[in-house]
Amino acid sequence: MVRVSSVEQAQLRAKADALRLTSAEFLRQAALARRLKPPPVAAINREQYIELARLAEDLHELAQRANGDHPVTVADALLQSLRQEVGRLRLELIGAAPLLRDTDRADASPANSSPCPP
Repeated sequence: MVRVSSVEQAQLRAKADALRLTSAEFLRQAALARRLKPPPVAAINREQYIELARLAEDLHELAQRANGDHPVTVADALLQSLRQEVGRLRLELIGAAPLLRDTDRADASPANSSPCPP
C-alpha cells in the first residue's frame, strides 16, 4: 500500500486514466520502469576519493617516466609509505580503519600507519 495525499491521488488517477490503466497498474509500471537516483555520496568518501585520485596521478606519472627514456629511482621508504597510504585509504572507505585528518597524517610515521593488506 502506498499512502498519498488526496491531491497526489487525483494526479495519479488523472495520469492513469490518460493511459487507460488503473492507479495500481500505473504506479507499478512507473516504479518498476524508472531507475532511482543513487544516494548522495558521503562527504568523507568524496574527500578520500579525491585523495586516491591524487595518489593515482602520482603513480601514473612515475609509470610514464619509467616506461619512457627517463630513468626513475624511487626510494624504498617512499614506495612503502605510498603502499601504506593506499591501504589505509582503502580500509577507511569501507569503515575498517579510523579516519585521520590531514594534520594527523603529517604527524604519522610509517610505523604508526595502518598496514596495507597483501
